[in-house]
Amino acid sequence: VWEPLAGKFRAYARNHSKDINGSCNRIFRLVESTDFIHWETPTELFRPDELDGEPDRQLQQIAVTRFDGLYVGLLGLFRRSQCFRDSPTHIHEGDQLDEIQLITSRDGVRFTRVADRAVFLPKSQPPQWGTGGQRMASQMVLHKDKVLVYYGSRGQDASGVLDKPLQIGLATIPRDQFVSMVPNQLLETGMLELRPLVYRGGSLYLNTTVLAG
Repeated sequence: VWEPLAGKFRAYARNHSKDINGSCNRIFRLVESTDFIHWETPTELFRPDELDGEPDRQLQQIAVTRFDGLYVGLLGLFRRSQCFRDSPTHIHEGDQLDEIQLITSRDGVRFTRVADRAVFLPKSQPPQWGTGGQRMASQMVLHKDKVLVYYGSRGQDASGVLDKPLQIGLATIPRDQFVSMVPNQLLETGMLELRPLVYRGGSLYLNTTVLAG
């Protein structure tokens, strides 16, 4: 990810670290470079905690995109209990059925787990495609009035057996509507009350739809 204010490329990478009990946990780190050749010392961003359900639930993937100065990330997790040894030298990570969460940051370093870690991109129900482990593209794509989210997944049959190869899928979001408020009935009167806001930036953009009246 290019950060224009700092003049640096930012790479969000997964690594491993052991806790005080000797258990291996997956962590995410930030690495920066001014020329995409020489990289600085990595900085740890975050690791799974008891709210994630660690040590069973671990970080799997992070895909970060910069939108108008705001960093938006898609966070994937998996469970160790899904793993099994399918040969003497290889451990299979299972069906990878965990869903995707949303994270945000103003500076690309301190991230917030949005909406109490609610599911952002849910898996489908068998026998539809998209039931077997979402693998996110490295970034989301802003195209006209939509955000395009490309990801890989597989399909299961009605009994839950993965019977389709890994394929590329596309999910779309209206621009700037990762989170939005809408009335139950679009023609009903709606009111959204906010706390007083102090904004010191140069411009403030509002994404609203106001019907006549």
